Amino acid sequence: MDTVTSKDGTAIVYDKTGAGPPLVLVTGAFGYRRFPGQTFVVGLMRLMPGVWRVLKGLAHALPYDAALLDGFMAGRPLSTSAWRTVTMPTLVLGGTHSPASLRHAAEELARVLPNARRVSKKELGRTKKLDAAVIAAELTALYSP
Repeated sequence: MDTVTSKDGTAIVYDKTGAGPPLVLVTGAFGYRRFPGQTFVVGLMRLMPGVWRVLKGLAHALPYDAALLDGFMAGRPLSTSAWRTVTMPTLVLGGTHSPASLRHAAEELARVLPNARRVSKKELGRTKKLDAAVIAAELTALYSP
């Protein structure tokens, strides 16, 4: 792997794959090494220009996402003391087919929240159309006396 240094001094590691004009993907969403973004990102950009415009509009928030999640998606435990004051009933809802990092993050959040209930459903996940009825049933159960 090669590296370059950005203007602010951040080291950036990159790979060169394939042939043709270069495509540089620098985002948390499409930059994960196991996620083969380079195989379809250009096609998606052409097929869905409206979506690409929205994603570009959100790009400024990615550094904040990265700062908030730093280490936690990789398994760093959450601080119990930072979360113990959140005493309201909390539903931590996720999908059984979500990426392992998201499932682990949800489990860790449910562990540190004093009044949390962890629910994992097959009908939910980042790659599935969300089933509103499943979510509604869980929220109804949470808020029912």
